[in-house]
Amino acid sequence: MRVGQITYSYKPLIGGGDIYAEMLAALLVEGGHSQRVFQRVAQSTDTDICFVPNPLARLHKGEFWTQALFLPLLRRELQKEDLLIAHYPIYALMAAHLRSKGRPALIGISHGVTWDERPGSARARLKRLIARRAFHLADGFVANDTYFLREMGLDIAPREKLYSEVAKGRWFIPNCIPPNYVIGRPIDKIRDLKALIVPRNLYRNRGIHLAIEAFHVFAAHYPKTHLLILGDRSQPAYAESLEQRVKALGLAERVQFRGHIPHAQMADFYASAELCLIPSICGEGTSLAALEAMACGLAVISTDVAGLKDLPTVQCAPEASKLAETMLQVYPDKRQIGIMQKEQVNQEYSYSRWAEAWSKIINQVSGN
Repeated sequence: MRVGQITYSYKPLIGGGDIYAEMLAALLVEGGHSQRVFQRVAQSTDTDICFVPNPLARLHKGEFWTQALFLPLLRRELQKEDLLIAHYPIYALMAAHLRSKGRPALIGISHGVTWDERPGSARARLKRLIARRAFHLADGFVANDTYFLREMGLDIAPREKLYSEVAKGRWFIPNCIPPNYVIGRPIDKIRDLKALIVPRNLYRNRGIHLAIEAFHVFAAHYPKTHLLILGDRSQPAYAESLEQRVKALGLAERVQFRGHIPHAQMADFYASAELCLIPSICGEGTSLAALEAMACGLAVISTDVAGLKDLPTVQCAPEASKLAETMLQVYPDKRQIGIMQKEQVNQEYSYSRWAEAWSKIINQVSGN
């Protein structure tokens, strides 16, 4: 078949959604399908990428959402595909309206709920309405987490029915450890820092400020530790506020902003760290960073929000005080906790289970 993926970004690989698209692309090619990815304009020479022209991107605000408005410019190219896989509800909804007589076949994917930052607001209600409409119109829909499914009206508990069809044409498939994932080698300079790492691009909904506030408490008990924030300055104003807060707390020598780390190098940081923190406050699916860290045997603490409830992390409320309390509890037993989490992740979040489930879905929806 000819299969097209529609997403916001794919190449270069920056976040978990990009890694997910790359794994799907490899799976499709392995299955004998041809595939293209429709994404934002970026620096890439890959021949399987088709850029979505978006003149509003220069405004540097709302590019993720406005990109959907310009998908109709590629209607003819999209209709050449036998199957479209649309990441995020906004792109799935637009793709549904660009089809002719129900073709190409359409699978939507959620990567977490995007309307829980300001519950009840007009913007949140609109985003939820878009998601529910896309969920209804797609031939199939894959949820990255059970929180999304509950928001769509399905009765399902966290970590229930992994890799299964939970309703007709609707599946729960969490993130997984990428194929051929290699456990990293410790970096002496990072190990010497006794580093706690926060592998998050700098968006407010990723809760990096909670990690900084919690570390202020934690650092007083463990004066040789450091906090390393590994991620792109995705929201510059938020990134600046984090840097200012670090200085105000007197942590300039203890907190480091390392910027974007290529995905291939992240395993070395996981192998070198003491703890991994995933402090999201909303908008989170089954975090790939959390899974990869646990696969390396690194103990992971996360907040108990959204799709994070579907993971075997040590969890706490999205509050700085609760996060600090949990860090202090986990730290003395971090090695044992890391071993336990690694065993669970290897059993429940393997690539083989993910690939088998996706292969069945593609064949079922496309009618093969």
